[in-house]
Amino acid sequence: MTEKRSIATDALWAGSRLLVMLAILVSWPLAAQEKNTMTPADLARGITMEISAGDVNGDSNFLIISEVAGNELALAEISLDAQKLLARVSKDTPPQAQVVHWFYDEDNDQLQIDIRRIKDLLANGGTLRVNVKPLNTRGKSLNLSAYQSGDVVNAGQRNTLPIVNEKNIEVKIDG
Repeated sequence: MTEKRSIATDALWAGSRLLVMLAILVSWPLAAQEKNTMTPADLARGITMEISAGDVNGDSNFLIISEVAGNELALAEISLDAQKLLARVSKDTPPQAQVVHWFYDEDNDQLQIDIRRIKDLLANGGTLRVNVKPLNTRGKSLNLSAYQSGDVVNAGQRNTLPIVNEKNIEVKIDG
């Protein structure tokens, strides 16, 4: 009789462990997706995307950031570790070293950040922090994706580029 209880207990214990492992396995991808909740005031300060300099390959000259709903984006600030980098709005190639030029391409709904002039800084490693401000937010959620590219691309080509960061933001509106 004791042996039957032991087998039943062992089976129950194994089944419980299997259910816990299954729950962890199912929830793991959901936890890996970065999802934040922000108030409109937080959103006005911008969304910071962290990109390891090691994740940006040597052939990449641009970071392309897009938002699923087509919200217009602006670069608020860019820094490498604790060093803030000079950023200017421009389509032209920056003439100075260590200057990041950026431009929002309305036709392709993407923020284009030219990183050619800071590649020497990125070669030393560190974390690139890109603070992006969405302008005229449409809706209660934002889904940002940052891609790396050797050249400026149109919206249809983004799907072929390597993603270096993604953010899913729920906008919390009180009331």
